[in-house]
Amino acid sequence: MDVEISVPQTPVTLIPGAETRVPVDVCNRSDTAISLRFSMAANRAGAWAYPEPPVMELTPGDRAGIHVVFRPPADLPPAPTLQPFAVQAVNLGAGGAAGRGTGLVTVGAPERLTATLIRDTGNHRIEGYELALTNLGGDELHLIIGSYITPALHQLVVTPAAVDVPAGQTVAVRVRLRRRTPLIGPPARYTISVSCREVATAESAPPLAVGSVNGTVAPLLRPRAAAVLAVLVLAAVLAAALGWGWQPPLPGLR
Repeated sequence: MDVEISVPQTPVTLIPGAETRVPVDVCNRSDTAISLRFSMAANRAGAWAYPEPPVMELTPGDRAGIHVVFRPPADLPPAPTLQPFAVQAVNLGAGGAAGRGTGLVTVGAPERLTATLIRDTGNHRIEGYELALTNLGGDELHLIIGSYITPALHQLVVTPAAVDVPAGQTVAVRVRLRRRTPLIGPPARYTISVSCREVATAESAPPLAVGSVNGTVAPLLRPRAAAVLAVLVLAAVLAAALGWGWQPPLPGLR
């Protein structure tokens, strides 16, 4: 073949009703300029896709990129089975096949819900977040909100713990974090995750969406301030002991 067509070998997950663009590398291995027309092989996955751009000219040794654009039907059922697709090139000048590249796709479940966790307000002990839930489907969602934090040294409160999100609308949920601030030491990192599950599904079912955010709690005292405080405390204890008549043992004295 005069043309090398390189398709990513990692399987591509397609979402029904959504556009997915797969980059494809094209290289002219011949010693002459070539004009190419791209098309998809006739199979199930190829029926949902088209090459962009469909025509390209390459000089000898030249390399360029195109995209295979997938638009599977919105009512396509999820199918984890791997399905092949192929993009092929025809030499418009000489006629005949010039190159071919193959890849794999699977069909995932359409996204029904998005969850975005945004910091709202806070002080040195309590932080506030807003969890924005957007229903992307055509039916109302009845959700249970679960939350957890790593490490489990702080306290999370979600209000409300259950919420209904009408189709096509966004509903906000409040998340409050009560932090435990260390006295000294390095800044402590934590991760908040808030999961959203349908009321009718089992607890073992994966959540429809998860919102997460990372944070850091600074100690009350920086290392230098902690060292100065320790020296002052030691000096105060020593002064108090001397005031009560304590005398430190000195070399040569009995």
